[in-house]
Amino acid sequence: MCKLIIRRGNSPLQSAILLHSVNSLVNLEVVSLYSIPSQQAA
Repeated sequence: MCKLIIRRGNSPLQSAILLHSVNSLVNLEVVSLYSIPSQQAA
């Protein structure tokens, strides 16, 4: 992901927003991965 951002030559602000959105998506996936097994166990 970092290489793509550098290659595009985005401004620092755009890169920061893109990284933030990517991190948010990853966090959502992690939360769903952990919440689904806990719901099944309960």
